[in-house]
Amino acid sequence: GGSEEEAKRTAPRHIPRPRAWALASAGAAGLVVVLLVAGSSLHIKPIRQSVALIGALRTYQENTGADKLMGAFHEALAHDSFCTTEVREQLANIALSVPAKENMSEEEKKRLVAFAIEELEKETARDAKDVKHLLFAGSILNRALALDPGYPAKAEKVLVEAVDISPVKQPIVFELAQLYALAGQFDRAVEILHPAWKGAPDYRDAGVHLWVLAVVGKNREIQEEVKSVLWERLGEPDLFRLGETYRRVEDYAGALPVYEKLVEIS
Repeated sequence: GGSEEEAKRTAPRHIPRPRAWALASAGAAGLVVVLLVAGSSLHIKPIRQSVALIGALRTYQENTGADKLMGAFHEALAHDSFCTTEVREQLANIALSVPAKENMSEEEKKRLVAFAIEELEKETARDAKDVKHLLFAGSILNRALALDPGYPAKAEKVLVEAVDISPVKQPIVFELAQLYALAGQFDRAVEILHPAWKGAPDYRDAGVHLWVLAVVGKNREIQEEVKSVLWERLGEPDLFRLGETYRRVEDYAGALPVYEKLVEIS
């Protein structure tokens, strides 16, 4: 267990980041060029959809508000071509950052997140679903938990399905572990993250995430296991995070060697 505040501080921070707007616009623009070159053999809808997507991304960059942004993406989706998946992915990238937006009201955030999730559900409803879209949905919901009391259960359902499809894909496991950590379920977070880290023990970030959760969950066995693998490879940010975690749970015996090493390498 643990307090909600402690859970938020100690949750894993390995989070997929949205693609830069400039790269997204460049990709969409490049698609338009390809379609124009091949225009004689292709339907006009993909071209129009790509142009509309560029407009939607420009609307986002201009910070014109949720209503105009949703309207621009509705227009792009209305063309309904083979570019629709790309439109939904760009919408999902934007939705990842929406909960932290200071220039949007809570109501605007709710509507934009719900819109993105609704569109992603159309992708994940397909028989040949791409686990990437489940990860998108789970990541968005994880960041929007405070917007809707139903989101924690929905995020768990989506991420458990993603793990079932791709059990060794670490970003998915990190998201599910983060969901459990935010709920104060540190034992469950450790349980799911541990085997993922053991599959790639040289991945330092994953090991540090696991170590932090084990400290908060008071799982000494996991702490020692990770330490035996990563101790010589820890940098200042890793040691500072671990030291602060030990200090917050008042495990001063665990904190002491971490701070000693931090002083040694500083």
